[in-house]
Amino acid sequence: MEQRNWQDGPTNGDSKPLKDAAPTLSSVCIPVIFGVAVTVALVSMFCPALRPQSLSWISLAALAAFLLLVASFLSGLIAQMICGLFRNYLPNVSSSVVLATCIGGLWVPAWVLCLRGPSILTVLAGCFCIVSVGRSLKQYDRETAVAAMKRPPAVPFHLDDSKALIRVILPSLAVAVIAEAAIVAVFLKRYEIASVLAGSGVAALVWRFGSKATPRGEESDRLGSSRTMLSLSLAFAFTVVVMMPYLRSFRWAVVGESLVGRGVTAGRTAERSREPTATSNDGYSGIILLPLTEPRKKIVAPRSKDAPSTSFRRREPMVIPFDGVYWYFKAPDKRPRATARIVRGSSTKAIIRSSDRYPLLMEAHQKLGAPIDFNCCSSVEIVVQNADHRPGAIALELWLVDSASPRVIGRYIGTVTIPSSEGEGVSSEEQGEEKLEFSVPEGGGGGEFNEITVVVRPAAERARAGAQIAIRQFVLQP
Repeated sequence: MEQRNWQDGPTNGDSKPLKDAAPTLSSVCIPVIFGVAVTVALVSMFCPALRPQSLSWISLAALAAFLLLVASFLSGLIAQMICGLFRNYLPNVSSSVVLATCIGGLWVPAWVLCLRGPSILTVLAGCFCIVSVGRSLKQYDRETAVAAMKRPPAVPFHLDDSKALIRVILPSLAVAVIAEAAIVAVFLKRYEIASVLAGSGVAALVWRFGSKATPRGEESDRLGSSRTMLSLSLAFAFTVVVMMPYLRSFRWAVVGESLVGRGVTAGRTAERSREPTATSNDGYSGIILLPLTEPRKKIVAPRSKDAPSTSFRRREPMVIPFDGVYWYFKAPDKRPRATARIVRGSSTKAIIRSSDRYPLLMEAHQKLGAPIDFNCCSSVEIVVQNADHRPGAIALELWLVDSASPRVIGRYIGTVTIPSSEGEGVSSEEQGEEKLEFSVPEGGGGGEFNEITVVVRPAAERARAGAQIAIRQFVLQP
């Protein structure tokens, strides 16, 4: 009797290895799905955090292309490694499978960026990614294609007896249940779960009613090339749209935020009338922390129009003691709701945490007695005290806001990390004051601001609790 080594892989009825046969669906699913899933995890871990208004159009396009290239390369590489490690169990897996995995990986960067600031666009990104993987797998579904060819011609009132009725009903019922679960997740603002559910449901529909497996040949190769270019173009365009809120151009950043459906600028461009209400599905209404003492007399500074020119600079530094409020809230809200708790306390001692696994947002707001011209100073210095013992960097993002305009318009100045937060946390002896300097860009185009806003950007590992820091004063340097 002829003996065959188990490492020779599966054989056909003649006991010959199936090395020349086309890849089957069962042998393709593992490398494609695993390759894209691992890429999602890797990109989520190592993709850099983007800062608002930090990208030009050229840098945005270059970064989008780079992310697509890296994600596609990682997906294909992981699929190739799996095929190599398990070649005895995954027979006949060719380079076309690696290409299919690369196409699915093109949508990973946009999905990961959307997951960092969950919104309704997260659901759309998940649909694109999962459907792309499903379409890549569909072309290897040979059994369905053969069964479809064997069906008799469609006639009125024809009933296919080859399948039980339950097998026809169950897939449709499963898709309906998945769709309802996705809708519920959207209403509960669980956009990550909704993106997976919606993507799975749409992929199932595409699988059932999409085109069957295509034969190999020149015509198929041309069709595959055109689909690859179309997928690449759509993935690049979608990634650019997702990254538009980070554009340096304020006007285009606002357009990007409206398209994405969320504000990476923490509400500086939101309509004044758009205040969160208690009717939201998320029960966290937020906290407004007032100072322990009553606010001092507001600072009144001269405007640039009272000076000889618009390039007016003060001769002496102007000190503005901080006596404002701290906001604690969660996305997608832009500020604490009308039902938020209002308490007095110290921000260096208050322990405020998120009610779930989503990060807690923290902002400090200082109102001014009168508007100040944007051109009044060359830099803004923030004096801050860090009393947080937890490890993890804390960055402060400075905005100069004109809240008197029909739209709450803010100008992003910059982001600086608190030096003492870059270690393992501060001790009681190290809780001194630190100075952070923010340079005001030249030629800001004029305008005034009547509020200073500081957005606290903690590291991801500590983002579920408010940072125990205190803003002591602002210094406007001439």
